[in-house]
Amino acid sequence: MSDVTAASVPRPITYCERWNSVLRKPITVLSDEQANARHQSGELYTAVIGDLGKPELLIEVRLERDYVGVWFFDEDSTLRVLKYTFKRTSPDTMFMTKVGTWSYAEDARQDLRGAHTIESVHYQSDGTVRQESTDVVAAETTVSEYSGVSVDINAEPVPVFGQWDSLARRDRAGA
Repeated sequence: MSDVTAASVPRPITYCERWNSVLRKPITVLSDEQANARHQSGELYTAVIGDLGKPELLIEVRLERDYVGVWFFDEDSTLRVLKYTFKRTSPDTMFMTKVGTWSYAEDARQDLRGAHTIESVHYQSDGTVRQESTDVVAAETTVSEYSGVSVDINAEPVPVFGQWDSLARRDRAGA
C-alpha cells in the first residue's frame, strides 16, 4: 500500500503571464527562468498547476503589490469555483484576507460571470470577519459580521519561487 498523498505527487507546472478564462489557456507561456525573474522583481505572473488541458489550480503572484491569489477549478477543470486571496503583511508572512466561492447551474459554461451564487468571506487580522452571500439570479445579497474569530490559519509564508505546495492546499481548515 502506498503512502503517497496527492500533494506529494509531482504535478506539471506551467508559468505564464496570465490565464485566459475564456479560451481556458495561458497567455504568453514563460520559462522557469522568466517566471523566477518576475518573482524576484515582484512582477505579475501565474503558475498553472496540473495539465494545461485540465488545470487543478492557478497561483497568481504579484509581490510588488504584496498579492497572491490562488484559484481552484471544479472537478471538470473548466470553471473557477474557489479563490484564496493573500496579502503580504511582513517580509516573510502573508495573510489570507478573502475566501471566495462561486456556484454554477449544472449546465454552466461561463466562468465567474455565469455563477448563480457567490460567497465571500473577508478576514481582518484582528479577528473581524465579514461574510457576503449573493444570489445573482435574485439579485440579493446578505451580509453578516463577526468578531473574535481565530485567524491563526490565515497566516501563510511568502512563497519561495517553485515551492507551491503550501499555497496549493484546497482545504485550509486546521492547517
